[in-house]
Parts: sequence; C-alpha cells; structure tokens
Amino acid sequence: MSNVAALSIDLTLPLEPFTLSFQGNLNSRVTGLFGPSGSGKTSLVETIAGLRRDASGRITFGENVWQDSDQGIFVPPEHRGIGFVPQGGLLFPHLTVRQNLLFGNKRAPKGTDLFDQVIEILNLAHLLDRKPVSLSGGERQRVAAGRAVCSGPQVLIMDEPLSSLDATLRYKTLAFFIRLVEDLNLNMIWVSHDPIEVQAICDWLFAIDHGNITKHGKPTDVLTDPRGGAAFEFSGFQNVLRCQIVQSTESKTMVRVTGVNNELTLTVTGPGKHSVPRERAIVTIPARSILIATQNPSHVSAGNIIDGTIRKIETQSAAVVLVHVQLDDQSNSTPLVVELTTVARDRLRLAVGQSVYLLIKSTACVVQTMNNTWGDSRTN
Repeated sequence: MSNVAALSIDLTLPLEPFTLSFQGNLNSRVTGLFGPSGSGKTSLVETIAGLRRDASGRITFGENVWQDSDQGIFVPPEHRGIGFVPQGGLLFPHLTVRQNLLFGNKRAPKGTDLFDQVIEILNLAHLLDRKPVSLSGGERQRVAAGRAVCSGPQVLIMDEPLSSLDATLRYKTLAFFIRLVEDLNLNMIWVSHDPIEVQAICDWLFAIDHGNITKHGKPTDVLTDPRGGAAFEFSGFQNVLRCQIVQSTESKTMVRVTGVNNELTLTVTGPGKHSVPRERAIVTIPARSILIATQNPSHVSAGNIIDGTIRKIETQSAAVVLVHVQLDDQSNSTPLVVELTTVARDRLRLAVGQSVYLLIKSTACVVQTMNNTWGDSRTN
C-alpha cells in the first residue's frame, strides 16, 4: 500500500443541535476520531468519503483536491479511493464471503490484488463459501473490512466497526485489524468511543465533542488529559500495549512489548497453551494496578519489575494523580500510566525526570491474541 499522505481537512457542517467544525491534518498511519455517540464523528467521516455534500470548506489528500466549496470542486466518492466500513459492515446478504471479497477486488486499481493477503491476514479461508447470515458479528466485520481492503483504497475508514460486539470478541477482532494495518501499511481513520481500541490501533487521536475538537495528540496524552471535557470522563485508565508472544506454558506466558527499544518483556499468568510464539497480541494493564518504587525493590511477589523515568505527572482530582513513566529513552514511545493518590505522590516526593521502578503483578495483565484471552485484573 502507499506511504502516508496528508489528508487535510478544513470544513464546517451544520448538524442538529450544533455545527461540526474540524480543522486538522490526518497524516499518521492510523488516525483516531474519539468521542461519545452524537459528537459528529460519523458525519465527519461521511463527509471525507464524499457521502455528504452539505459541508462547506476544503478537503485535500496529498496534491489531490477532493472538495473545495469556494471553487465548486466536489470529487464523487467513487473517485476518492476510499474504503468505507460503516457500523454493521453492510455485506451483500445474497453473496458468499468469497463473492463479497471479489466485489471489492474488482474495484482495485490496475496491478493491485490483495485478495489472498486479506484472506490470510483476516483468517477468512474457512468462511469463503458461507453467506453473511451464517457468520458471527466478529466474522462479518472482518469480511467487511476485507472487502474494503481488497479495493486497494488510499484511505480505509472504519466507523465504529466493533461497537456491536461484546468486549471479549471486540478486542479479539481488533487484533486482526492491527495486523491488517501493520502488514499492508494501510492509511486508516478509526472512529470509536472506546479508549482501549484507540490506544491499541491509533498513532494520533482527535477527541471530538459536540462537533468541536477538544484535544488532539498521542492517544495516551489525549485520554489522560483532565482538560479534555465530556468526551473522556475519567473512570480508571487502562494501559494498552502491543506485544508479541515469546513463550507460554499452562501457568505462565511471556510477551515482548513492541515499540520499546530495550525489548521489554512482561510475564502474565494464565492458560497460554493456545498461543503461538511471535503471535501478535494486545496487553492491557489498569493504571491503578501498578505500584511505584523509588528504589530497586527485592523479595517482592510482583512478576514484573520495570525501570523507567517519570515524563509527566497530571492531577486528575484533589485525591488522584496520573504518573506517566517512560520505559526507554525514546520520547515517542508509549509510556505506562500509573494512578496514585496525591498522598502517595507527596510521600514519595515524585518529580518529572526522576528514575523509578514499576511493580506489576502478572495477574494484573490481560492479554488478547487472535486465538485466546487470558488473565484477569480482578485476581489477586
């Protein structure tokens, strides 16, 4: 697929009961649009895709002008090179999975054939002769995404693709989509109100509430900013890290966190017998389940002791702070966020730039692969 091209947007769209106003450049591999239902996210991506003509302003992709209301320019959706996956997927019910995928494949630019890769990445080979009515919700969403990718889009828009699934199936299906992005270098816009989803898959995040951008930046920074407003009411932050399986037994599994230079390895507890070495996965760790020590601890029961440097301390309330701890010397890598009381912060005399140690119980980690889920943060 193509390298990242800048999608530049400057538009307004009258909605009820507010006007959507968006100005920004979507030039990350995966850009997230995050916010509550009714905030204007779907209307925005429908406008980007050319499915709405009632917005005024300008949209460009690289050097191509898709819309310029002042110049009277409006490129129809079929000429924008966008793959659009709406909520529910909207597969053709009378066609098999194979035929749905081939429908997308025949729309691909000349010389582009992603059919076999899509089947392998999304694990669709055993579904090819089935019709949508016989598929589970997660399978339907994988097929819908596969059909859009088979068309060879310049940009793939995923509009709340997992919202109809329960939590376990949602994050299992998310792992497939992460692999799709990584293996095919897709340019993607991911729309969601789920903070775990956007942390796991997005490189950059725009938070939207009542039609306005309330914050944008790296997902962790956006989701933990107390000034963000109603779009991210704080209710217990979950760290989300991409990882690969290193090895597993009946009682213990080790995963290597990706994007950290020092090859950070975490130990999690649970039945990992169905996991495969090097299989990609997601690990979630509640911020309130991590302890901080200012000296290297010994003789402790925690299965993971990680050193790092405090990057930021944010006050969430009179009683709670979030401490962002960088795990290596790369400022663009994802930190681990620790929830502490203000009393603990003052007692430890924590400060930005300070070296600390994080203690994480293996039972606090929940790991999601494309085959299995294990671990439970409620276990002691």
